[in-house]
Amino acid sequence: SCTGGVGSAAAWERWATVGARRSIRRSLDPADLSRFGEFVASEQGVNSLLNLEHIRAYDQLGERRYRVYCGSFKLLSWYVEPVLDLEVTWRNGSCVLETRSCEIQGASPRVKEQNKRFKAFYRYKIEWGVDPEESAYVQTGGELSMNLQIYTFPFTKLPLSAVEAPGNKLMQALLRYLLPAFLDSLVADFSEWQQDTAVSEDSSSSRSSSSSSDAAATVLNSSNQSVVV
Repeated sequence: SCTGGVGSAAAWERWATVGARRSIRRSLDPADLSRFGEFVASEQGVNSLLNLEHIRAYDQLGERRYRVYCGSFKLLSWYVEPVLDLEVTWRNGSCVLETRSCEIQGASPRVKEQNKRFKAFYRYKIEWGVDPEESAYVQTGGELSMNLQIYTFPFTKLPLSAVEAPGNKLMQALLRYLLPAFLDSLVADFSEWQQDTAVSEDSSSSRSSSSSSDAAATVLNSSNQSVVV
């Protein structure tokens, strides 16, 4: 229950927590299982994990950390841009992508002030392997959460559940959309990477065969000239 109105110390210290969790799975060809780990650790795999097609840009801050600029949009009368610091951790048979910081950037000082009033976090864990039925799979578990400061009327007069209940439903709906889109895009990028890799390997093999044939022809030519002399 609320213990104060707008401007009171108690009201400014009230925080609501909203969030959601979800997990989905897609089938993989067993022959592709070992290559999937190679893909997510590659440059193309990192681009896919960071959802490169749907962000403005990213900077690499370290070996495993990235700053992602999500692109600006209009919020009320301001243009804002979410900026995330993400860390990617690879382990045998899994990869974890999670936020280390999240803020909103914008020209207005009022936009920057909002960063003090919320804390956001998300975490995706991608796993691949073989289930007990010996079917190969790739699976993503997603978690979204946000802490929101309750400081405006009429929310300061309401219990936290009045904010958290609809907020949880909104986060669940968001995850129901985001998670399948993320995993389907990752699997599609993996298939494209495999095709590109196969073409590159075939091209290298052809060049190697051609070089070997040219070398053999040169040796044979030299032998024939020696015989004629």
